[in-house]
Amino acid sequence: MNNVKEVQNPVKTSSNGNAINANPLKITDFKDKNLMINLHFIRHGRSCENLAVGYGGIVMPFIAPVLIQNPPLSKEGVDQAKSIDLKMIDDLDFIGCSHLIRAFETAINAIVNTKLEANLYILPCVNEYRQPVLGLDKTNQPDIDILKKITKNEEFNAILKKDHVTPSFEIFDSVKKNYPNVDVDKSDYDNFINYVLPYIIDKVIKANPGKKELNLAIVSHGLFMVNHLKKAHGITLKDHINNTEIWKEGFKITGNGIDYIDVNKCDKNSLENKTCNPRAKKLYNGKKADNTEKFNYCLDKMNKESTLSGFSNYVLPYVYSDNIDKKNINDTNKQPAKPQPTRLISFSFFTLLSECFYWIFNMEISKVAYYRHKHPQSQML
Repeated sequence: MNNVKEVQNPVKTSSNGNAINANPLKITDFKDKNLMINLHFIRHGRSCENLAVGYGGIVMPFIAPVLIQNPPLSKEGVDQAKSIDLKMIDDLDFIGCSHLIRAFETAINAIVNTKLEANLYILPCVNEYRQPVLGLDKTNQPDIDILKKITKNEEFNAILKKDHVTPSFEIFDSVKKNYPNVDVDKSDYDNFINYVLPYIIDKVIKANPGKKELNLAIVSHGLFMVNHLKKAHGITLKDHINNTEIWKEGFKITGNGIDYIDVNKCDKNSLENKTCNPRAKKLYNGKKADNTEKFNYCLDKMNKESTLSGFSNYVLPYVYSDNIDKKNINDTNKQPAKPQPTRLISFSFFTLLSECFYWIFNMEISKVAYYRHKHPQSQML
């Protein structure tokens, strides 16, 4: 069956794409449906924070998450997202993403590139792991209201309508209303399975009565995927997950939750050497990024989307001055006049203080810092 039509049917089922489902669904509600779920996790394209960290230096991996809040995709990240062909996922039924901007943008560009006509469901519980120290990790701080505001922008809406993409917050709002104790902003695979997946399944099977094998695609994040692959399938990756990399897993629903099934063919030697795992399969290696992109595009884009604080808007041009093409600075991002020495001293103190917080408190307890320590070339956030 044509992949595009399969996607059109389940995601175009409601006249009101944001109507809240008042029924508290749970995964065991589907234990007798004899369903098989193929779940595909896609890492987002390169974000502006990934780009900033990629410029290198000791301070940048610690300062960037403080200064860059909920970043969009960089220019290269947009190109990466446009290279995703969702037709590599057979018989696709559903497309969702986290409510961080970079995942949302990646999903939209992938849908448009694949020439699908589809709803894009914004989902809770599939965000990136957030460093738990003093609230300084702004990069992974989601804000559903900001995303809703972006989708209501007239210019952006016109683009979505032209490309036949309809963002829907129906599942997000249903989970938030029916399960008030679930932290919708937290990165939590178990909560995704128990409280979010039931609404996805309900929507797909109502659109396709009698269908027994469901194929779902979720745009998520590097550490979310790394942590899950290790916990559920015992996979410890030797390298980081590339931007737009895709992993597949499969399972059946039982009275106790889910039961993973084999989705990957592994020969005897591969199994013995643990170089292949039958329960998880990499479908697409993604696209590795380089560091040639300048920071102009990101500065302008973050200004337009109003995701920068006044302080960050003032400081970022100085922090990344070596990576800004000064001949092509947009009016919205012209560097301010050179600050007085007192301001430079103040900024240096802020930089040192921020670095100390992340170094002292996070090196031992933060998975992000640990991962970057083991893989200095990685840009996992």
